[in-house]
Amino acid sequence: MLSNSSVGIPSDMWIPANGQLKPAVMKQVALGYERSLAKGMYTLSLETYYRKTNHIVDFVDNANIFLNNQIETQLTTGYSKAYGAEFYISKNSGRLTGWISYTFSRARNYIATLGDKEYPPVYDRPHSLKIFLNYEAGRKRRCAFAATFSYNSGMNLTLPIAHYRVNGTAFYIYSTRNGYRAPAFHELNLSMTCKTGKRGRLILSVMNVYNRKNVFTIYTSRDDYDFSDIGMHKMYLYGALPSISYQFTF
Repeated sequence: MLSNSSVGIPSDMWIPANGQLKPAVMKQVALGYERSLAKGMYTLSLETYYRKTNHIVDFVDNANIFLNNQIETQLTTGYSKAYGAEFYISKNSGRLTGWISYTFSRARNYIATLGDKEYPPVYDRPHSLKIFLNYEAGRKRRCAFAATFSYNSGMNLTLPIAHYRVNGTAFYIYSTRNGYRAPAFHELNLSMTCKTGKRGRLILSVMNVYNRKNVFTIYTSRDDYDFSDIGMHKMYLYGALPSISYQFTF
């Protein structure tokens, strides 16, 4: 899979192995530990890993990738390595259940034709935290209140740091590959689910409760009156999003 990290709409592209591109070969070592606590009420797990992948592919500098029926000419190959640690704890019984998961990970690519040094891939996001809580209320536990919090480091992007003009046409000078990290993604989602009768459920929910402006991508634009003014703009995902639904099973 290829990921385009330049400004604009991010895109992924699957490329099959062929005579010019070898299939990726991955080697991974992992060490994990899991334990049940308090007679199964809690579960704790820890895991570390190291992974190396040969024959990865990436775009060459200034690649022409759109509407190109010879995309192989815009690719180059190398290897990647990644390592990290994962922590997970859950509460499995009682009115209040839930889990917490945290992952620290790092990844680096090396492709000799792209500057002869390691660089972070798009998906290198060092920190990932997820918290889920669910509380069943009422004597018969007919209503459940849930909260989910997510935090992830921002994705890596390749951004222009300067530009020059030739006969009125702007050409960009870019940063090191994936040298800019977008702002972190985080949001809180809340929901209430209540049983109505034997077969119905009423669900009220709000996604992104505190209306976090999470960055989807970053793009450039030019002032039509001042050609020297080329700005960087952020495109955001959804804001606070309430919803109501009713489910009936038969």
